[in-house]
Amino acid sequence: HGCRVLVWDLKKRVCAKVLVGHTAPVYAVAYSHGDTHVASAGSSGSILLHSQVSGVRVGELTPTGVSASSLPAVNALAFSPLEHGRLASVDDDGTVRIWDATSRTSVCEARRWHDGGATAVAFHPSDAGVLCTAGADKCVTFFDPSVKTATTKLSLPDAVLCCALSSDGNLVAAGLRGGSAIIYDVRRPNVSLCTLAAGSDAEPVVSIAWQARGASGAEVLSSPAPSSSEATRTTPLRTTTTTTTPAAPPSASTAVAAPASRAEAEAATTSTTPASSAFSSIVKAKKSLEEEMAEILAETTPAPPPPRSAPAATAKTMSTPANVPPPRATPAPPPPPPPTIDMDAMRDVVSDAVREAVNDAVGDAVRDAVREVQLAQIRHQMEIMDVVETLRQEVRALSSSLHTSQ
Repeated sequence: HGCRVLVWDLKKRVCAKVLVGHTAPVYAVAYSHGDTHVASAGSSGSILLHSQVSGVRVGELTPTGVSASSLPAVNALAFSPLEHGRLASVDDDGTVRIWDATSRTSVCEARRWHDGGATAVAFHPSDAGVLCTAGADKCVTFFDPSVKTATTKLSLPDAVLCCALSSDGNLVAAGLRGGSAIIYDVRRPNVSLCTLAAGSDAEPVVSIAWQARGASGAEVLSSPAPSSSEATRTTPLRTTTTTTTPAAPPSASTAVAAPASRAEAEAATTSTTPASSAFSSIVKAKKSLEEEMAEILAETTPAPPPPRSAPAATAKTMSTPANVPPPRATPAPPPPPPPTIDMDAMRDVVSDAVREAVNDAVGDAVRDAVREVQLAQIRHQMEIMDVVETLRQEVRALSSSLHTSQ
């Protein structure tokens, strides 16, 4: 769409907003943390900031000391997931810049970081002090902005057009001009984990992304289409590819979500709310206590006494006078009665234990649910404050533009 940036509503499948202001083709777009702003850049070399809420242009980022006519094209943008308003850009002359989008100033600049132009940039997902960049010099580097040095450098067999970090930051996927993608473990950068090739006639890989965190395995989404043999090959990392025809300059960036696996779909359909979790815990506690009650009753109920056998007769040889009667046999004493168990008292004890366990489970579940509601309210209030601050900035920008025009 040339010099315009289109914002799409995926639920309605319609274009929700059209962001204008660019005078040259757009090569890269990025959403800020919290989705409050959209940054876009292209062959003009300047970076425009638009409000995601209203679509109004609220700022512009331009390198100092460089004339507008000689600005190199910006090839990639990335917002930091850890630092609010921190934006990174790379351009055709190989320069890496880090911006403060809130104050509209450059906070770090490494000129000619890549020979032949820088093509991709990504922030580390868990380390705010690490930035991953790639370029036409066949290198992927991990850049420390505080000292402007490379902490890790990977040498690849071809020019790198795109790169992406996994959710834990340990793996990096790089798309090459020759149509293949290479996976590296950053902790062991000397040897690649695997190479994903789509065939000898594959197009350059211009975009690559990892599957969202929480999936059952690692998946990489890249641009070239695989051949039949490549699609059926079993590798440590599965790959899903789509066919694209790249133009001479990179096209406008689009976000693509990899399809969820069957395990993910089942996990999503069986996800529970705090209330259902509480009910499930109550049922489990009740069942456990009923089993304990049955075991107690089985242990305390006396077993029936074994049948008494008649004592064996012993023969004694003794001389008894004829006029003396034989002695009388003494009857055996009756067996003691079995111990009696108060079943009503036992049921009362077990019922009290069940009731106490159920009350504890319900209390914990209610407290967790209240805590979740309070956190949701706090997050909602923070989002409202961000929107209000964004609107204030827009009003100030509009006011200043009106004064300038007058």
